[in-house]
Amino acid sequence: MTTTLNDLIGFESMLGTVEDVKNGLPADVMAPGMLNVTKTLEGAQGSYFRVDGTRETAVRVAYGGASIRADQKGVSKVPVTLIHSFEHIDHTPTTLMQLQDFDSPRRQALGAQEVGRQTGHFFQRQRNLQISAVMSAMTLGAIYFDGSGNLLPSSAGAVVTIDFGVPAGNQDQLDILGDGDIITASWGTAGTDIISQVHAIVTAMVQNSGYRPTTAYYGPNIPGYFASNTSMINFVKGNAAIAGALAQGIIPDNTAGLNWRPLAEAFFVDEDGDIQVWTGDDTVVFAPEVDRSWWQYLEGTYPVPTDLGVVTQNAGQMMANVAEVPGFFSYATLVSDPVTVRQFAGTTMLPVIAAPKAIAIADVTP
Repeated sequence: MTTTLNDLIGFESMLGTVEDVKNGLPADVMAPGMLNVTKTLEGAQGSYFRVDGTRETAVRVAYGGASIRADQKGVSKVPVTLIHSFEHIDHTPTTLMQLQDFDSPRRQALGAQEVGRQTGHFFQRQRNLQISAVMSAMTLGAIYFDGSGNLLPSSAGAVVTIDFGVPAGNQDQLDILGDGDIITASWGTAGTDIISQVHAIVTAMVQNSGYRPTTAYYGPNIPGYFASNTSMINFVKGNAAIAGALAQGIIPDNTAGLNWRPLAEAFFVDEDGDIQVWTGDDTVVFAPEVDRSWWQYLEGTYPVPTDLGVVTQNAGQMMANVAEVPGFFSYATLVSDPVTVRQFAGTTMLPVIAAPKAIAIADVTP
């Protein structure tokens, strides 16, 4: 049976190759569920509901009496434009010649393998953007791009800013309730009562938003602060497992009632080839268990040609061979200058902090 060019590098085969691509950046620093799609939008425009949570009680009425209208406080509809990426690469003419050698399955297979190899490398860029956008949202409360569309590690030089509205009181030393900072003494000081501060942060976050933090994402200095801290030494006294973990630079789960995830390996490589980390050495991000009530991952759609020859057809034929694809997409076309296969890949998505009071981004060394 003859294997056609469309069989080898058509839309379906490209999509299959894309789905096999491994992550290029470490994704295990994120909590499970952060990349689960919660809503698919048509195109790149849409909205989500921002919520603050409620701690108010319902009103008592006499049994059999009329109901009382309850206002939906702290809920607002937020219009958004999703992050869209769209790039292409040109495969070598030699690869195209191999793919078109219909009399030699071996040469065709070599061509297909080369397309698959280049696709894997090419599409990692899209995966990396997805992972990095999540990490930026969690550690900065925002996502920044420069004028050329390059992702940035901070607001410096930003032309496009996606700000999720994390309150100022939920950042730095955490004046969460507006009655003073909770982190009044540095965690780098041995005598600071870290455990009491953590408990105060949890209590204030529950009172302020209704969300209870379950996880603390921490920068590289935090385990050292724990290991040398007087209150922590008393806490782990007699617990060889916790003491051993801290000695290895790991904060065990259930320490001070929270699960702890290191962020030292959360990074990306910028357009200059420099490694950019997503967290400060003294940063701790407090967040609830992943739930769509406060964390969402929106996915958009993009029109994709499903036939290699679509660019040579008339308008009616072209539209008959176009599919609206959610999330990641990839397809290939034939180009004539030079004669080769041009492959396109992209994504349309946006991680969203729908309840900005649900997280706290702390600097623990004032």
